Amino acid sequence: MQLAAQMHMVQHQFRASSNGWPLIQVGPSIFTLNQTEAYDWEGDLRQRAISAVEAFFKAYPKSETLGIDSILLRYIDAIDFDWEKEHLLDFLDRKLKTKIALPPSLFTDTRVGPSPVALDFTSSFRCTEPRGLVHLRFASGESRGKRSLIMETMVQSTEADVPQMPQGFAGWLDAAHGIPSTWFRLLTEGDLFRSFQGG
Repeated sequence: MQLAAQMHMVQHQFRASSNGWPLIQVGPSIFTLNQTEAYDWEGDLRQRAISAVEAFFKAYPKSETLGIDSILLRYIDAIDFDWEKEHLLDFLDRKLKTKIALPPSLFTDTRVGPSPVALDFTSSFRCTEPRGLVHLRFASGESRGKRSLIMETMVQSTEADVPQMPQGFAGWLDAAHGIPSTWFRLLTEGDLFRSFQGG
């Protein structure tokens, strides 16, 4: 979860323990809450985000003058992928119901292999509840020291789409959370989804 204005420079970090999670970061025009381990939306993260925003507005001098021009909820999921043995575009099709295709002629008699060794694909869609944009990104990356396929799902409201803060934040957060939660389940449905559930 991220609130932002025009400048984005983290100056302070707050953790319950050294290198522990969650992590709150604050700086000129930026306020973020990050959770990497022990993710629990209903049991912890939702209320923690709401409480953090309320505390931020209470602590901010003349908070009634504070203009928030962007709110972003971002989920980053790392997916195991064997970059040496598997064909990335086939994997996206089979495991993530996502078709990204290039003309086969590009790889015929050109001495170019058809399986990408890296990827960065982003698409954005308008959303009415909450108002704003939904971004879906697939990219090559790293997780726990291992090359992985990274899937990011982001819900972002900017400028006039930002709700009245802080009172409108909880409603925005609930609506925003429903999208990546549903999209993740639909995209990974099957054995990939079960692998994230530990079964």
